[in-house]
Amino acid sequence: MKNSILSLPNETIGSVLRELYAPYEKNLRNMFNDSNTEFSITPKQVVEAFRSHGLEEYAIQFYVAFYGFFLGIRNKKASETYQEVKSLIAAYRMADELGVNVSEIDPEKALEYYKNKKS
Repeated sequence: MKNSILSLPNETIGSVLRELYAPYEKNLRNMFNDSNTEFSITPKQVVEAFRSHGLEEYAIQFYVAFYGFFLGIRNKKASETYQEVKSLIAAYRMADELGVNVSEIDPEKALEYYKNKKS
């Protein structure tokens, strides 16, 4: 392995991610509403995407990293993951508004606060 994938230009990483993401965008968006929605990206698809940019030596880093991300959400329902992310976004927003550290904010309460504020 020559370098870390992080040494690649942002444009290159973005191009490869777009290539891998585009076929799955609809399924990824629907997974939060339909628990039967499935998607997977195979090692072959990752290698082919990186190879099309002459960067196949980086494919293993990408695949291993994203497999790790997948394992982090695998045992949760998509709706739980979505809720957790939305709660954390609300917590960071509230922390910024209050000028405090995010560790002082309860993510669920922050999300509830912003939901009520919209109403």
